[in-house]
Amino acid sequence: GIHSYLTYLRDRLLLAKELLHESGSVFVQIGEENSHLVRGLLDEVFGPENAVSTIVYKSAVGLGSEHLDNVATYILLYAKRRDRLKFRKLFHPLVLGEAGATRYLLAENEAGVTRRLTVDEQENPQNIEAGWRLYFKQGLTSRSGGESTQFGVEYSGRTYHPTTGGWRTGETGMGRLISAQRLAIEGNRLTFKRFFDDFSATPYNNIWDDISGGIKSRSDPKVYAVQTSTSVIERCLLMTTDPGDLVLDPT
Repeated sequence: GIHSYLTYLRDRLLLAKELLHESGSVFVQIGEENSHLVRGLLDEVFGPENAVSTIVYKSAVGLGSEHLDNVATYILLYAKRRDRLKFRKLFHPLVLGEAGATRYLLAENEAGVTRRLTVDEQENPQNIEAGWRLYFKQGLTSRSGGESTQFGVEYSGRTYHPTTGGWRTGETGMGRLISAQRLAIEGNRLTFKRFFDDFSATPYNNIWDDISGGIKSRSDPKVYAVQTSTSVIERCLLMTTDPGDLVLDPT
């Protein structure tokens, strides 16, 4: 039962810890039912201070459970030493009009003319004429701003002060924004023009809702009774290894 499984897993985790480089990490995939038990086991072997994250992704299709269908799979990520963990931040590209890129509703051309996208352009970004850069107005204040960020900014014939806390940049940075024509007015406050082509990507977090862990395609055939899709394994490797590193799957 569960006790023999945890004993089996503990042996492999102890071995993994011995074999791991100081910058190494371990991923343990587990379902809802026993995730709390495995988390406790990892705390015992690696120490709770070395817990990095719990990654969640959908790996099953709901089958009409009496209550809530359990369709999530969890990957528990622990470091041998969190302060020395090798970690490579991963990004995925944004697509206009889709999640993470729905706020880019304003456009500016080379002449500095600005306008709002039409309904058709919002629904069909491919219809936007060349020469228009999309942007949205991002807040320029921060509640954690100190005295050095609480100053007046003269812009377009008016002096603006931070509406809360302080500015997100100092006087030098604000001067650069003005020179680069990156400021915009929204009501009674100054904002920052954030263009889509500044950096049209966003970092992954611990909810991987863009992939499915199930084995459903001929390009990723099912070989084992319990198997993780190649895309999940690939992402784990890309986050924590470099070319030439050694990776062990003790199960």
